[in-house]
Amino acid sequence: MVRADTVDVVTPRSLTLAALACAAVPGTAPVSVTELSCPYRQGVDRFHTCVVTDSQGARWVVRLPSDAVADARQDSVLPFLRLVARRLPMQVPSPAGRMAVRDGRGAIVYPFLAGQSLNLAALPPRSTLTAAVGRMLAAVHNVDRRIVDEVALPSYEAQDCRRRHIADFDRGAATRKIPTSLLSRWERLLDDVTLWRFAPTVIHGRLDGSRILIAAADPEDIDTAEVVGLTGWDAACVGDPARDFTEIVRCCPPETADTVMEAYAMARAEPADPRLYDRAGLLSELQLMTAFLAADAAQDQASSARLGAELAALADRVGDVDPPSRAAPEPLFPTVAVDFSPPPVDEGLYHAGTVAPGAAVVAGHDAAPTPAPPVQLDARQAGDPGDAGAGNETEAIPKAADAAARPDRSLPPQRPTP
Repeated sequence: MVRADTVDVVTPRSLTLAALACAAVPGTAPVSVTELSCPYRQGVDRFHTCVVTDSQGARWVVRLPSDAVADARQDSVLPFLRLVARRLPMQVPSPAGRMAVRDGRGAIVYPFLAGQSLNLAALPPRSTLTAAVGRMLAAVHNVDRRIVDEVALPSYEAQDCRRRHIADFDRGAATRKIPTSLLSRWERLLDDVTLWRFAPTVIHGRLDGSRILIAAADPEDIDTAEVVGLTGWDAACVGDPARDFTEIVRCCPPETADTVMEAYAMARAEPADPRLYDRAGLLSELQLMTAFLAADAAQDQASSARLGAELAALADRVGDVDPPSRAAPEPLFPTVAVDFSPPPVDEGLYHAGTVAPGAAVVAGHDAAPTPAPPVQLDARQAGDPGDAGAGNETEAIPKAADAAARPDRSLPPQRPTP
């Protein structure tokens, strides 16, 4: 289920990172250093990472970006980490120091977060840990999106997300290296406007098993495990919540993904998105295409061949078939239908001089109510108020008589005041 993140490999690079930790956190005296590696990490990691143990037994994580783009991304997320740490039930990296190398890239030093990375493919359905993963995702997506605006991280609305995926799709189609059955399927789903009606949330952005840290009281009993930390926030932004589910949909069996989704829906502050599962499946497939395009552009023949074979296998498996729709989970306590409309009332009650319809219904009598004695109207009472005193009595009285004789489906006239 889990595997340690560190491997005992000492390289010149790891020794350099240890020296950077000494400079970034004064008083640190390293006694050992190990490279940080995880078999569950997806894609290319653009950071060199190691764990340094000092003379006091404290452990520190040192991350050095491999290029200027990764460096800018790491620096931009530091204020966000300070704000989000107070709003989540699990631990997140807390920067303790920074030291720049000669070309300007900065190595960030964090206190080591205890825990082991999670193998999503080994998660069983209906387990406590699987439900905890769903609640962890809900906690991230429940964070107030205004803190992202406060620290100037990117924010994408639903149609922004869709346009970005369409641009990636067009780039893939232009290469003529993507199976046509997949292109037809993706084009149809990208054009389905109902799939792209969602409320953007704060998202992690690069969630896979390597970033989820768990701890168990009994390593042999999965029911004692819980999520204790979440790392790798460099792609945090406001965007499509389905993006954080792509690895879960890709790696987990359907029953396990359902358990995660159910726990997530119960813990969300807002109603669950009914097309979240469908969209996560599409994004997982598009990510495979994006990885293939990156390997092809870099002329990495080994990666291109591997990813091309995965695309061909995906085309054989799904082809033009739309992903099976997964509706939002039913609420734990279903809503009881209550009709607040009044009971039907006989239209015969709506005549001048009768009792109020509501009184007849409350009394519960089946017989028709006895009409009140007719009231004699004069011209000033029956006519238009604007005609009072105008000397038009001969025309006002016939108008009132005609109105009483003609069926009227509007509200009943008010009783004149004596």
